[in-house]
Amino acid sequence: MDRPIHEGNHKRPGPGEPSRTGFYVIDVASGKAHWSAVEMKSDKPDEFGLSGINAREDFGFSRDGTLVLSGLTIAPYQQYYDFEGRERSAPPKEKHLRPYNEAGLSPDGKLAAGDFAGSAGTTASEVIDPATGKRVAKVPGQQLLAWADSRRLIAWDIEPGTSEYRQRLVLVTIGERKTVPLSGYRSAKEDSAGRWTPVFAER
Repeated sequence: MDRPIHEGNHKRPGPGEPSRTGFYVIDVASGKAHWSAVEMKSDKPDEFGLSGINAREDFGFSRDGTLVLSGLTIAPYQQYYDFEGRERSAPPKEKHLRPYNEAGLSPDGKLAAGDFAGSAGTTASEVIDPATGKRVAKVPGQQLLAWADSRRLIAWDIEPGTSEYRQRLVLVTIGERKTVPLSGYRSAKEDSAGRWTPVFAER
């Protein structure tokens, strides 16, 4: 694991050092909060020597809101917990999802966003059957971000002939190769003032 990062008189965990040891569940109406510690897995490091909770990912909720989810750095790459911090099995339609596939389940729960399925010269992403994990469709786009409805998704796609960071938002439809641009391209420079992050919300 990486050494801690020192910032003057302060020290914070390095990129590979475990820094997430549990989660709070907060009742918004009452303001009451409950802390649950979670076990750090360390017996099977990944190829980078990391193991356990992915410190780069936040905890989240399962689709029905009854469980808490964390990303892992090793297979199965995600772990579910009850509100007391006890490990639980993934819900049937979520066991093949991966935290880095941001779109997740479709609104009707029949499909799910999968991994990148393109090549060096072509971007594409897969759509899977959440019950089996098998690919059922392939759509244009570098990364699937959110479902617009149960047949259309919002994705990042890159400008041909540029780097993977020169992206714009597009709308893709299952069964169609055409994309509909939704934004201009982001700057390819990570520290550029012209680089922005989309936020999605339901109406």
